[in-house]
Amino acid sequence: MKLAATAAALLLAGPALAQQTLTPPPPPPRPAAALPIPPPPPPAPEPEPEKPAAPATAEPIPPPPPAPATATAATEAARVQASAPADAGDPVLGVQVDGGFPDGIGASLVYRPIWFARFHGGPTYNFIGYGLRAGVTAIPFHFIFTPTISAEYGHAFEADAGALASKFGTLTDTEKALLKRVGYDWVSVQAGLETGSPRRFAWFFRAGLSWVWTGVHDFQAAVAGQTGATRFTSTDPKIRVVTPAVNAGFYLFFW
Repeated sequence: MKLAATAAALLLAGPALAQQTLTPPPPPPRPAAALPIPPPPPPAPEPEPEKPAAPATAEPIPPPPPAPATATAATEAARVQASAPADAGDPVLGVQVDGGFPDGIGASLVYRPIWFARFHGGPTYNFIGYGLRAGVTAIPFHFIFTPTISAEYGHAFEADAGALASKFGTLTDTEKALLKRVGYDWVSVQAGLETGSPRRFAWFFRAGLSWVWTGVHDFQAAVAGQTGATRFTSTDPKIRVVTPAVNAGFYLFFW
């Protein structure tokens, strides 16, 4: 019975087994084609550095209103003009007019070879007679008020001083004789101040000392006439004095 059942089962299952045996197994699944690797993304651009913020511009401070034209501005302009020394293009010849003691009134020709030295010379008149003088002036620097040092030599020719002296009183015969021929020489040294433009025109004032020497003429005749001493003999005395000296005037350069 068991064998019959087994045989029957085999008969029933035989076609299925044969079909299963003959049917080839399915091929293994083909691997999917490799997908292309996408290119790497381009690098992101570097961020631009931040520009520093421009500082806030301060509102410009308006300039102060111009000062009115006063003496201060004129003084400053004069200081700038006067402080610059003379150069090669400045004139070197000029004239000087001044008055004082012991030279009297004078007019001189001025020569300036260099900016810190001037030479002058010319005639003088002392209300008695005429004379001549020559001098030099040193200028250490230029400013609104420029200091100077001057030295001068002069000679007053002999003249009758009685005419001038008689205007202040009556003269005796002896005094008239002594004043008939009056002349003198002098040397003076003076310190001064100048203001103006040293290149062209300036005023000056000077003061110092003078050494004056002179002689008294006809002294013997004057004494004899005064005393009546006919046998009196004497030479004309020489007189030397030191006296203050003053001088003021201006100079003008033109060439």
